[in-house]
This record gives sequence, structure tokens and C-alpha cells, in this order.
Amino acid sequence: MSSMRHLWVFVPLCLLALGCAAPKPSAAPPSLATVEDGEHLIENNDYDAARALFADIVKGDPRNARAHYYLGFLLAHFGDNDGAKAHYEQALQCDDTLLVARNNLALLYLEMGEPQRAADELNAVIAADPNDADAWYNLGLAKEDLADPAGAKEAWQRAIALNDSDAAPWLALSALAKKSGQLDEALQFCRSARQADPEDPLAPLQEGQVLFDLKKTSEARSMLLSLVDYAEADAEVLTTGGFLLSRADMDADAITLYRTAIVRDEAFASAHLLMGNALGRLKNCAEAAQHFQRFLELAPAGAEADQARKALTACQP
Repeated sequence: MSSMRHLWVFVPLCLLALGCAAPKPSAAPPSLATVEDGEHLIENNDYDAARALFADIVKGDPRNARAHYYLGFLLAHFGDNDGAKAHYEQALQCDDTLLVARNNLALLYLEMGEPQRAADELNAVIAADPNDADAWYNLGLAKEDLADPAGAKEAWQRAIALNDSDAAPWLALSALAKKSGQLDEALQFCRSARQADPEDPLAPLQEGQVLFDLKKTSEARSMLLSLVDYAEADAEVLTTGGFLLSRADMDADAITLYRTAIVRDEAFASAHLLMGNALGRLKNCAEAAQHFQRFLELAPAGAEADQARKALTACQP
């Protein structure tokens, strides 16, 4: 099931911390008819119903490995990592060849700050299937967390060799090069990422940041503004691009990205806060106040709520 490849699609991107790579689960194996019902619920974003369905399946059939896998998947979506881990482990006890469960168990270990255990699981996946590009990519993330940049680079290069249409390992290599101060190399990796997957908005987003670091301000501006043309650029990506422009004193351009972000997801609170800040700096207090108010409606207890209240008060006559 191809939609299972990106487990952490349910976890927010590392907003304002570019270079954050999302781990990549494997595709799920073919399933039984009753499990297919649950798959359809997941595909339709009905996660509550899917969780209830798979809980019922494992209650009636405790040896159903795929049902345990999917229940673990859903519990991870709802933030219950301990529950997810238990069901991934149960899935593997029922069927130790279910590599998708082992791969996703490794991702939980990464999420829980246990990169060595993640690496052990991923090495087991690769031993069973040396051509699993996603497992190689995830192994690179584990190696990076283990302070093994050479091992991470080798794993990401292997992932690229196995799947040359995926931008993620190129972007991981770019972030690694950026950390070591090799900005020209980081830029080339970003460009390779855009060539690998011209529809992935994370590539121009990361390239824009590298261009700013290289003091290529005009190119960075153009690259980030191009995000509005990416159908896959969600509110978080657009808002992050806008933040980078605002940080470079390009508030008018940033507002273009914030507006697009709000069109794509009006309930994305951070876009309203950053939009209000940019408008305020441009002395458009009336519109800024509207966005501060909307932010407070969406995130009244958020970390930036006090900041938004102060800004709203300052905007009022």
C-alpha cells in the first residue's frame, strides 16, 4: 500500500529548522480482505474508525500480523509511541518476515532517541532485502544520530543508487554538507534533489536557505517565491519559506508565501502569527490585528500566545 511509505506525514515538519529529514516507512504488503477495509479507512483519512477496526481484528485474531502492524501505525499517528512499539513487536512475533513492521519499529526508535536500536532493526531489514532504498535512507538517519557522518553519507548514496527519483537522500546529503560548512556542495545536492523529484517542495525550500547562507540573496528570494507554484507545498512549507524571507528583511515577499499558506490551510496558526508580524513591520496594523486575532482563536494556549496578545494590543488604536 503505497500510502504507507511516509509514516511521519502525520508528524509536523521541523518548522523553521530546515534540513530536517523525514524518515520513510516501507510500503505495506498485500493484506487480507478485512485488513483491506482498514486500509481504505486510512486512505480516506478516517483514522479513528481505522484504529477501532484494527483493534477489533487483533482482539479476535491475535496472530494477525498485518492487523498488529496497522494498529501500531495508527497508534504512532495518535502519538502513542509505546503502544505502537508493542504492536510492531507483536506483528514481528507473528511474522518475522514482515519488513514493513521492522522498518517502522526502527523509526519509532529514532523518534524515541534510540538510534542504535533503530540501526539494528534497519540492518536486519537490509539483510533481508538489500534493495530496500527506504531502509538505506532511514539507516542514514540513524547513522547521523550516532555521530557517524561517513556511515550516513554511504547509506544515503546507496539509497540514491537504488532509487534515483527520490529527493530525500539528496537533501539529507545537502544538510550534512551544510553542517560541515561545505555550502557549495550543499547547493549542488539541493539541485540534484530538484532534478530527482521536480515536484518535491522541500528541495527549493532547502536550496533557498543554502543560497541565503551563500549570500546569494536574489537567487534565494526567487527560489523561495517559486514555492507558490508547487502543488505539494503545504502551509507549513510555505510558512517556513516566508519566515526565511522575513528574516532577510523581505517582508513583502514573505507575505506572498504566508497568504498562499493561509489559502491552502486557513487553520494553520503559525502562518497567521508570522503574517501579523510581517504586516506590522510594514505598518499595516489593521490587517495585522486580524491575523493576530485569528492566531489566538486557533492557538489560545500556544507558546506564542502572549506574544500575539501583546502585538494585538499594540496594533489597536
